[in-house]
Formats: sequence, structure tokens, C-alpha cells
Amino acid sequence: MISKNIWVLTHQRSGSSYFCSIVNQLLNINLNEYFLDKIVLENYKIDLSWCKDIETWKKFLLKLEDFNSIKNLLPSCNKIHYSQYQQYELFDVKKYLKKMYPDIVFIILERNNKIAAAVSAYIAEYTNIWAVHTIDNYNRFTRINIPYNFNRIKNFYNLFLDIKNKWIEHFLYEDHYYYITYEQFEDNQKNISDLIGIKNSIINRHIKQVHPKSLEFIERFSNEINNFYQ
Repeated sequence: MISKNIWVLTHQRSGSSYFCSIVNQLLNINLNEYFLDKIVLENYKIDLSWCKDIETWKKFLLKLEDFNSIKNLLPSCNKIHYSQYQQYELFDVKKYLKKMYPDIVFIILERNNKIAAAVSAYIAEYTNIWAVHTIDNYNRFTRINIPYNFNRIKNFYNLFLDIKNKWIEHFLYEDHYYYITYEQFEDNQKNISDLIGIKNSIINRHIKQVHPKSLEFIERFSNEINNFYQ
């Protein structure tokens, strides 16, 4: 079995929430923490009552240039999107992690179908619904009318391209990592069980967040992006 100190390096709409829920069930850990979230830091008794809005929060994070203020708060289990790594310039965070958790494991998780991921990200952004946990929430999500937006989908598409090499080049360097794709575990958790050394486990399935417009947008964007780059 691999270490329970795990950081998942991923991107939006990669199936990371589902992946983390599977690993959490198998290892009895909490892999969904974002150490950049106010709620997480508040759990560590950090007084953030002065911070009333997201822009103030971002400015606060950007001032933590060497992470001396929060390096001892880095969780042993975390998932992080590449856009967060870029946005908050987390270039020194790995050296702190390796000192605090010498057996830490890094897992690169990506979705091979980048167009589907980009469409999913656009729909989640437009609806401001990034996860559905109940049937009622899912039904409300599917009833929202969403316009097609080529440029917003293209922005996500470009961000997600070559994500594995981006993580290796800008974060991991020569460190060992595990690699898994959404397509590998979406219908069969065998790969994850093999990865962490636990067999024959029963996994609670989550509600898939698929909007009625998803397939239409995927097909339309596939055609338009090919024409765009010709």
C-alpha cells in the first residue's frame, strides 16, 4: 500500500472529486482539502474574519511569497489544479511538503478527452455548479439553459492541453509520480485499487454531472477548433 500522504496534481473537470472519494474510501483519508481555501485555514484557527471577499483573499495569498506564514499548515492530503498552482505561484511548496512528509506520494490525474473536460468546465463555470450531490441538485443543474461560447471553451481547452508535462516540468521535475486518467477509472476502479494496493473494495458511486447540452457542445467545439487551427 502506498503512503497516506498524497497530493493529487490535476486540472478542472478531470474527475478529481470522484477519484478522491474513491481513494478516501479505500484509505480512510480526507483527500479533498484545498489548503488555499479559507475554510481549511480557519479550521487551523487562523483568524480570517477580516477577509470578506474573494479578491481580498487572493491578494492575501499572493503576499505569502515564501509560504513561511502557512508552510506548517500544508495538509498531508490535498488535490490541486494546475491553474491554482499558476495563479498563486506555488513554486516553493514542494520543498516544504517533502520536508514535512518524506514519504509523500504525488499522483498526476488528467482527463484524456480535453474537449469534454473543457466543455464540462465551461458549463460548471456558467452555472456555478461544480458538483452535484443529490438528485434534486442534479435536476436543477440540467434545467439551466446554457448558451454556447467557443472562446470560453477554448480557454479551458488550451489550459488543459499537455497538463501532464506541465506538472512534470514546473512542479515535479525528476520526482517519482503515479499517473492515472479519468478514462481508466471512470467505469472501473480496478486501476485505483491496484495503485494503492487494496483489492476487492466496494466503492460508493457518485452522481455524474452531465448537462443535456454537453454532447452538443462537444461535437460543435470539435468541429470549430479544427477549423480554427487550420
